[in-house]
Amino acid sequence: MGRVKQLLLEQEYSEPFEHLKDDGFTPDIDLSDYDLEDASEVIKSWFRTFFEDPAQEMPYNGREGGYLYIWGGPYTAADEIYDAFESLASKEAIELAISELDDECYEWAPSSRHPDQVSVALEFAESHSEWMDENDPQTIFQTACLQISSTSDGLEDTDRNQPFILRMLYAQAYSTLEAYLYDKLRRTLEQYSQAMENYCKNYTPMSKITYSPAQVLSGKIDIRKIAIEVLGKEIFHRFDKVIKIYEASCGEEFPKSRDVESAIGALENGLLLRHDCVHRNGHNHAGEMQEVTAEKIRDVISCSQILVDSIESFVGTTEAVGSF
Repeated sequence: MGRVKQLLLEQEYSEPFEHLKDDGFTPDIDLSDYDLEDASEVIKSWFRTFFEDPAQEMPYNGREGGYLYIWGGPYTAADEIYDAFESLASKEAIELAISELDDECYEWAPSSRHPDQVSVALEFAESHSEWMDENDPQTIFQTACLQISSTSDGLEDTDRNQPFILRMLYAQAYSTLEAYLYDKLRRTLEQYSQAMENYCKNYTPMSKITYSPAQVLSGKIDIRKIAIEVLGKEIFHRFDKVIKIYEASCGEEFPKSRDVESAIGALENGLLLRHDCVHRNGHNHAGEMQEVTAEKIRDVISCSQILVDSIESFVGTTEAVGSF
């Protein structure tokens, strides 16, 4: 295999594909003069650097439809190879590589060298910042609420940007609550082994995950990291579902007083306006501009505070659990 042998002498087959642009992903090699088989081998070498069979590391949950692509994907060889090599190789070489890869696996997961994996790893590391360690979720929430309130209350009626700023603040009030709900739950899982065990056992997306013996023996499975990645895929303004995750993790039923029920109901009723502010700059489906007032923002913050106080009290039931 002429030139491809030379290429593979420059790098072992299991080593990263070296002929890349500065982004570390885009191939930088012209295969137009290569014969069909040589070009196909180079293409497959690039593909295998960045993609792998999901059975290698992906958790499996039959009830959720199969492999859980928690690091990104699924990808197909056709989409990725055409994007990368359409201007670098003949259609015949591309189709040959795709055909052989499809025979191995049709849907692929990102390997540890794929930009998606690298991005997730960086996000995971950054989320463990010293600032987050030093500032608990409740304090962050309260500080943000004070800033939102003071900004909305300080706006002048004569400010032509007032309606726009109020819409931004209304959406931010919800985002502040969502951030708290995620951060508090994540911190609880990371700090208390019993909470993590409960979460993995009682929370359906985790309890149904399976790994093959080969995956377990590979030593690459970090169940805590996977648990946090699965958690991060939830939508934290679906309040009833979020509370169920808290219940699954704490192993107890969340006590909903009349005030808490009322607060959650009010927050849910405001979600449509939040959606209009976030996605249509305040217009509803009919194109009508929705009014946001400082009072509406105060209501969101007040109801959020009731829910946060209840969560803080509830999670306190796990305080005696030993940490990792």
